[in-house]
Amino acid sequence: MLLVLAAVLLGAGLCGPAMTIVPGFGELEGWARLFVPEDFTRPKTFSVVSGILALWHHGDPAIAALLGAFSIVLPVVKLAVLGYGRGKVAAGGRTGWVFDLAHHAGKFSMLDVAVIAVLVVAVKGMPGGTEVVPGWGLWAFAGSVLLSMIAGMVLASVPTRSAF
Repeated sequence: MLLVLAAVLLGAGLCGPAMTIVPGFGELEGWARLFVPEDFTRPKTFSVVSGILALWHHGDPAIAALLGAFSIVLPVVKLAVLGYGRGKVAAGGRTGWVFDLAHHAGKFSMLDVAVIAVLVVAVKGMPGGTEVVPGWGLWAFAGSVLLSMIAGMVLASVPTRSAF
């Protein structure tokens, strides 16, 4: 059940709003609204997937590929490996390498949360009051990672019979 819930939260976390950037111009707010295009003055909301796609389309394919690998591919691989391991445990088999692989894949699955945290800190330091507001998608993604870690620990603690 933990793996199913982790998979649902992962899907919601990848597609749901992870952050909203609310531009601020401080004392120059009135002038900015007159001379800056409207696209730069409206809040913009990004999901993990839309943020990666925006990076890809705006000339940062290496960063987009890196974030895609750590934010989408590795969490999906970890859940798939844990699902496979759960099947092995249910059949009474050994799963040593399965949980080792899931453990190593899981170490990197919070990279995009760290990237958003760095972005929040960087934007907070900008003049003018620009804000980054975390969205529920970020919490869903973090919940998925947490549940997959718990599922891995639970499955690793289940005693299994020898394969021989």
